[in-house]
Amino acid sequence: LKLKEKESKRIEAESARSARDECGKKRDWLNQDTKLKATIESDSKTVSEKEAVTRTDEYLAEENLAVSFRATEAVRGNMKNQKREEEAALEARTRLSGLSEKYRSVKGGLAFLSDEEKRLAEDKASVEAELEKDAPLLPVLEKEQTIAGHIGVIESGREYIRESEDGLSHLRGDLTGVWLPALEKAKSLESGAGKERMLAEDAQRKAEEALAESNAAAVRKEIGDLKEKSVNVKLAQDRFSLLEKLIARRKTEAQDIAEKEKRLEGKIAERDSLAKAVDASRIKSELADEVYRKLSMTVEDTVKAIRNNLQVGDICPVCMREIESALPTDLDLRKRLAPMESACEEARIIYHNDKECYDRLVAEIGAESEQLRKRKSAFENDREVDRMTESVNMAAEKCGLTTVDDDTKLVLETMSQEISLRLSELVEKEKVCASLEKEAADARESSTAARDAVDKAVAARVKAESDVQTKKSEVERVEALVSDRNKAVLVAEQAIRDILAGSPWSENWSEDTRIFIKDLAETVRAHRKRVDLSESLGKKIDELRTRIGFVQGTVEAIEEMMPSWKELTRGETVNIPELSKEAESVKSALILERHKLALAEENAKTESAKVEAFLEEHSEYDRAALKALSEYSETAIAEMERRHRKAADELAAAKVALATDQRNESEHQLNKPSLTDEDTIERLDALYKMNDKAMSDAASEVALLTETLRQDEENRGKVGRLKEIADNLRNEFLMWTRLNDLIGDSNGKNFRKIAQSYVLDSLVKAANRYMNDLTDRYVLKVVPGTFVIEVEDAYQGYVSRPASTISGGESFLVSLSLALALSDIGDGLAVGTLFIDEGFGTLSGEPLQNAVNTLKTLRTKSGRQVGIISHIEELQEKIPVRIEVNQNERTATSTVTVVS
Repeated sequence: LKLKEKESKRIEAESARSARDECGKKRDWLNQDTKLKATIESDSKTVSEKEAVTRTDEYLAEENLAVSFRATEAVRGNMKNQKREEEAALEARTRLSGLSEKYRSVKGGLAFLSDEEKRLAEDKASVEAELEKDAPLLPVLEKEQTIAGHIGVIESGREYIRESEDGLSHLRGDLTGVWLPALEKAKSLESGAGKERMLAEDAQRKAEEALAESNAAAVRKEIGDLKEKSVNVKLAQDRFSLLEKLIARRKTEAQDIAEKEKRLEGKIAERDSLAKAVDASRIKSELADEVYRKLSMTVEDTVKAIRNNLQVGDICPVCMREIESALPTDLDLRKRLAPMESACEEARIIYHNDKECYDRLVAEIGAESEQLRKRKSAFENDREVDRMTESVNMAAEKCGLTTVDDDTKLVLETMSQEISLRLSELVEKEKVCASLEKEAADARESSTAARDAVDKAVAARVKAESDVQTKKSEVERVEALVSDRNKAVLVAEQAIRDILAGSPWSENWSEDTRIFIKDLAETVRAHRKRVDLSESLGKKIDELRTRIGFVQGTVEAIEEMMPSWKELTRGETVNIPELSKEAESVKSALILERHKLALAEENAKTESAKVEAFLEEHSEYDRAALKALSEYSETAIAEMERRHRKAADELAAAKVALATDQRNESEHQLNKPSLTDEDTIERLDALYKMNDKAMSDAASEVALLTETLRQDEENRGKVGRLKEIADNLRNEFLMWTRLNDLIGDSNGKNFRKIAQSYVLDSLVKAANRYMNDLTDRYVLKVVPGTFVIEVEDAYQGYVSRPASTISGGESFLVSLSLALALSDIGDGLAVGTLFIDEGFGTLSGEPLQNAVNTLKTLRTKSGRQVGIISHIEELQEKIPVRIEVNQNERTATSTVTVVS
């Protein structure tokens, strides 16, 4: 019904639109016809006015002036250039006159340089006369440094001889009073230490014989075997107890699964009953929603459409009466629909509550069913009891039992007691062996100390002999040096006498060598100063002659260009610091100005010839007329031309506009619609508005019906989306329920087990890296679902067995690997130092070497230090730095020694 009503209203709106458009077309044609006629009349008047302006005498005179100005632009430029070049020639002549004064100044500076050259030549001749007087002393002055060196040798030699003679007396006294007595004492101590060494070695031999008779190695081996057997018995007991616990736990698990199946069946029956109630409440809620929606939309849309087009005083289209008061508002309509809305909301809440209970129950059933299925599957597939039974049989076989029955537990307890008694006896024997080992170690230590004392005494005696020989050599060395210095002093004195022979100092130089050296140095400095002054004056004279030659050449070049300047008198004779540059500057400026003058005169002639040629060709002009045209500025002529162009453009534009309007009026008449005498603009406009209102009313009703249909389609889409959201929420609820069943409990036990299993797995992987360095026989692994560590034995076909079943030495390697791995995986606390207390007694040969090498790599790889506490002598050769603790039974004290 709504669709049919919408189509009827749409047809009505299209009919009203067609009538409105027809009236609008006729009205617009009449309006355009009136406007075109008025525009043609206005444009014709404008064309006439513009043509009158271009025919005035003033307009024509300005146009001729502009033409003449443009035709003489080039020749007027030639006249302007001629004047500029003539002025440039006059300026060049003025600058040449100024350069002549600079030329006179340069000649005055040249005269000053000539006078200065003469003065310096006189000074140099005076200095060379003084140098002639120093000629007899030159052989001595040239060897001043050699004489000073000889005097230094004489003075230092005499001082060294005095000091060395004092030192020799002290050395001879120390040799006889100190070093020779010390040598005799060292020889006596060496003899006593040799006797003590013989006694200590005899005591060591007796202690070693007593230790060999105690058979300590056999006792310790039996203790190790019994401990290994005790471990096997303890392992068998532990596995037997674990098997009993597993059997009991499996029985409890079966009972718990049966109880959960009963509770799940009850929830399924409750779900089926609740499903019927949910369907009933859903039907009621949907029915109430549909009734309320249709009623609300029908009343609201209809009344709103009527109220939008009616006011107080209008005629109601329903009852055909006059409307006397305001129509009901939206709030009034909402109040009338409130009871129906409340009933609809109540039905919706009931359905929502029933549906929520149903969905929660369905999710619980699904989660519990999945959990129960997995538990039953795990229970049926669990072979832990079988594996533990097999493990118990294997442990019993290692203890010597061929069968496992009810008496096995008692038999294992009896074996454990017997092993404990035997171990007690062997421990006492081991203590006696340890005491004998300590006595043997003390004897070895005493023997070592005696040998060390002998070595020290021998070293002391050798050192005393060496000291005596050193002192004797020192005395001989000093005596030889004193003799050499005496010879050097005599040679130096003779060399000085040979150099000074015939000089003023030849007789008295040795009275006071310091005064002699000072006098000689002053004489040398005075001579060198005169030599330097003579050389300096020579250089200055050469430089002056070079400058004079350069300036003289420049002056001659200037006079060659300007012969008249030869007659000019020179300027004042003064020093000009940059005379060469000044002379060169005058020369360069003269060349430039002479060139500018010639160029300006030539250009002036050329421009004048161009002007005369133009006047001969254009007799209507003369220089006076050209000068008069030059009085006008470019700006004034350009403004005049702009006004003329504007007037011409305006006239052309007016003509084009008139032609365009006439063409548009002709085209407009071709499109004239069918008109009657009654078709006036006012009547057509009234009809247009009436049809437009009819079309608008019909379009509003079509829009209301379209919105009603759109809301219906949108509500249908919302139902589908809400159902999809509910399904997604249900799936998410099932996921979190399953996750809670897997790892959630009240005390966090399940999650803690998972976290501990991850840590244990990381620990075992890290321990296997160290185990690979220690031995190639074992690989550690974790029994799935437990915290039990087993080993795979490569020597027995990689059979898995508990780590507690391996022997003592191998058990130590496993423990060491786990300890090192534990120190690696800690994040919160860094382990920089490790101490290992004993444990190496069960290792020997290659396993011991591998363990030591692995511990050494900790220092290079991670910077950790390792301390080993052990009594095994074999380790002493493998550990580079040791701290040895030795107990003295006589004084009840211990000594700590660092050995490296």
